[in-house]
Amino acid sequence: KKVNDGGTTINQTYPINEFPLFLKTGAIIPMNITNNYSGIGDSTLTGKQTILIVAGKEKTEYNYYRPTGDGIEYDSIKIIYDGLKNEIVVEGNSTLEYAFIVLGSRKPTDIKNSNLWKYNENKEELSLTKYGNTFKIKVEYL
Repeated sequence: KKVNDGGTTINQTYPINEFPLFLKTGAIIPMNITNNYSGIGDSTLTGKQTILIVAGKEKTEYNYYRPTGDGIEYDSIKIIYDGLKNEIVVEGNSTLEYAFIVLGSRKPTDIKNSNLWKYNENKEELSLTKYGNTFKIKVEYL
């Protein structure tokens, strides 16, 4: 893992079986994870609405239009990550089981309003689950 300043030009050669992935701090990325091929999550996330968040100090909002099946029907879900308040907010209409993976997180001392959470110190990765449609999760640090 390497952090680059914005506006940096990167000249790097990669083997054919590897590819770089550049993520902006504060990014909110909906994912469909069913296995561990990517190194992000595993089969325990199957069936959960997984949201990848890259930790940062800013507030970001993402309007996720989640497909509800065949055709053009979708749920509109607003996801807010506030790195200053250490909060994740979800505003939606459908009750879903969410799994949040927060990359680049430091170790929390407590989590408010999450069904389950764990921290991987080696990966600096915080994993949270929450069942609901509209909620706020608060992460507390020392």
